[in-house]
Amino acid sequence: MAEDEVRIRIPDDDAPSAPGETSAEIKAATERANAEAARARQETAQARAIIEQNQTNQLLTGISLVKAEAANARAAYREAMESGDFDKAAEAQEAIATAASRVHQLESIRDYQAQRPQQPADPVEAFAQGRTEATAAWIRQHPQYIRDQQKFARLQSGHYSAIAEGLTPDTPQYFARVEREIGLRKGEQQAVKRSNDPHTHVQGGSVYLPPGEAERSRDGSLTWQRHDVKAGRCSAEQVGSPIGLEEMARRKSFFLKQGAYDRLD
Repeated sequence: MAEDEVRIRIPDDDAPSAPGETSAEIKAATERANAEAARARQETAQARAIIEQNQTNQLLTGISLVKAEAANARAAYREAMESGDFDKAAEAQEAIATAASRVHQLESIRDYQAQRPQQPADPVEAFAQGRTEATAAWIRQHPQYIRDQQKFARLQSGHYSAIAEGLTPDTPQYFARVEREIGLRKGEQQAVKRSNDPHTHVQGGSVYLPPGEAERSRDGSLTWQRHDVKAGRCSAEQVGSPIGLEEMARRKSFFLKQGAYDRLD
């Protein structure tokens, strides 16, 4: 193996799962329940939109009808005054006042409804509305996990898995855990498989990264710096982004040669 070549070894995929890990049956049941909940929310939102639209249409129709009544009352008032029928003129005046009051009430309701925050037609925007900036940004970047009910169920499952592990929402660690759960980080998923085997740091020329080190390589704990650009290890655009598994293994290999490691902690 070349002097600067680094190979990353990961724990065996067939290693037993850690105690307390969610079983396939429980996860499947959770996903089904979340899918049903998502479907119910979608149907409720659609029904609410139809009701609101019908109410708006009825309100506008009502305003038009009352304005027509007011116009007829004004015409009746003019005719009554021209003919000298003051009783009919008084009735027309009363009808005009009543119509004006009803128009005012209906228009006030219309204006109130227009000023209320409207639920976006796009389900992605509807879901993102009112959430934190980080969560809303993630949702807009992955709209398929809101529009597709099965993917939404996996997203919900990933959220609860991250919460169960004690991760705080909106943190890099939280998003990383959710993305691994829903399959966006398939390449990294194996690197953080739990294993209780007492592996050494170096075995067969490979560099072993236990789950904690693999996690730190991509959760934002370790990021590229400007001096890495000068050393040719990353581009200027990568500054501030996680270093990743390969660079983590390279750095570990360097420290291993310095005698910084003995056995796994």
